[in-house]
Amino acid sequence: MKKTIIILLTLLGLGLQANSQAKKELEPYIEFIKTQNTSAKDYVLSLFKEHDIVVLCERDHRELTQYNLYLDIIKDPYFVNNVGTIFTEVGGTDLNPELSKFLNNDNLTEKEIESQALDFQRDCLYHFWNKYNFYYFITHLHNINKNLPSGKKVQMYPSNLSQKFENATPDIIKDYLSLMFSTKRDSIMADNIITELEKMKQQTPGKKALVIMNYRHAYNQDMYVNNLKIVNTARFLFEKYPGKVANVYINTYLYNERGNLFNVLQDGKWDAAFKASNVENVGFNLNNTVFGNDNFDYWTAQNNFTYKDIFTGFVFYMPIDKFKMAMGIPHIMENGFYDEYRKREALLIDAFKKAFNVDRAPEDEKKIMRNNQLEINPDNLDVANTNINKWLN
Repeated sequence: MKKTIIILLTLLGLGLQANSQAKKELEPYIEFIKTQNTSAKDYVLSLFKEHDIVVLCERDHRELTQYNLYLDIIKDPYFVNNVGTIFTEVGGTDLNPELSKFLNNDNLTEKEIESQALDFQRDCLYHFWNKYNFYYFITHLHNINKNLPSGKKVQMYPSNLSQKFENATPDIIKDYLSLMFSTKRDSIMADNIITELEKMKQQTPGKKALVIMNYRHAYNQDMYVNNLKIVNTARFLFEKYPGKVANVYINTYLYNERGNLFNVLQDGKWDAAFKASNVENVGFNLNNTVFGNDNFDYWTAQNNFTYKDIFTGFVFYMPIDKFKMAMGIPHIMENGFYDEYRKREALLIDAFKKAFNVDRAPEDEKKIMRNNQLEINPDNLDVANTNINKWLN
């Protein structure tokens, strides 16, 4: 009995010691956060005063609260008057002519706005884009433009591979998929952005732009998995416009190929510091900071980078337990699109077999037929909270 008590007291002591060490390790992060008072929006806007291009590292495409931040940035008078242009990873370049007409047309009824936005969503990626972010973004951007004069309307240019399904064959889609899942895609997206931006600069020297790229596409360095080099879109932009590009990491989590959360960055330490500081909206440069000096774990393969090596700045905008994963688009399968979708699905299954020699399972019918927009918390949120709270308890 006496031996058992000694063991329990020893374990308790070790636990208290570990907890004390965790809190001590957290202190420099909390102290730094206390010195910061620039909102996420104002921080991003401030970067345009010294840079022509600001690249935002989008979270999981499904996460919707980040789009409220993007829209707050875009509708700010400083952005409207000094930037006015957005490039996105989501959406192929073939959308651009019609999307430009849509965003600059003040005479559309609410029903016409919805109908046209659904058409863009249907032609956004592969056989259609099932994440709500694109529909949400372009309808709200249209609403922002409606209140701006013609010379001040914000312009948006999807920069991904052209992906029209009109007259498509399995071989055409096979070639498209081979590019889409290759390292060449990033160089193509960068070329699309640079080409369009150079045209603009001829008309308006010093033209500025906001670029929204998901995950690694926003890194200013290429990455490696074993000996395979993974090239990234933002790296090409940094090389093309030296000293004129900034990129910003937006707080998120690590997720697997199915989009399920499996861990938080820095094992929860960063999120714990913001939680302890009661701060949910802030932005700052990473250079010469305790955050910037941490090892770069947003790339899970081994690397020797720190966060300040990869990103100019960091934005914390809403803690993970306030993230909303938005799936489903109202009315997406209506007006005959379901039959068109089934044709595209059959072509895609055939093309995957030709391109990668794999059998692609058909989409989940229940998810595809969801004609309402659904917001849920990230999967495995308890994993994140456990890792965050261990620094605080």
